[in-house]
Amino acid sequence: MKELSGKVLIVDDSKSATRAIRKILEQDYIVKIADSGEKAVEINKKYDPDIILPDVALPGIDGYEVCRKIRSESNSRFKKIIMVSVRTLLNHRLDGYTAGADDYLVKPFEVEELLAKVRVFIRLRHTEKELDSLNRKWGIFSIPFSPANLCPPMTEDQQAQVWAWHRPKK
Repeated sequence: MKELSGKVLIVDDSKSATRAIRKILEQDYIVKIADSGEKAVEINKKYDPDIILPDVALPGIDGYEVCRKIRSESNSRFKKIIMVSVRTLLNHRLDGYTAGADDYLVKPFEVEELLAKVRVFIRLRHTEKELDSLNRKWGIFSIPFSPANLCPPMTEDQQAQVWAWHRPKK
């Protein structure tokens, strides 16, 4: 099955990681790479990717901040962000979702899982853009689906409560 065409921005300072992810995706998608958070924010403005795959640990601004900066831009409404990281703890994933990520993929990952997530989010982004276009044509307001839109960002107190609840009991 041929994938929907789409543009992906990989954000990682590890050349081996970007090379591996690019090799997986470039057969079906147009791929660009940024090796820092600052470059990702700049490339995002010019390239307008459908999906952004930021690592959490980056030189300069980290992946969470990349996510927040991109989400604050007016053209990021339908963009999908999948955090990719070796950080496996629940609080790391929750920090990603709080920053505005749509999903979180832990390294090392299965190739099939990465491909499935990219395929699903490309399809979702295309559908949201199409619905938005129809809604604008007919004067109907729409809100894109994203886990970040389902609930407001957590306050620091709420985050502390979640972390306390998930800490192993001694």
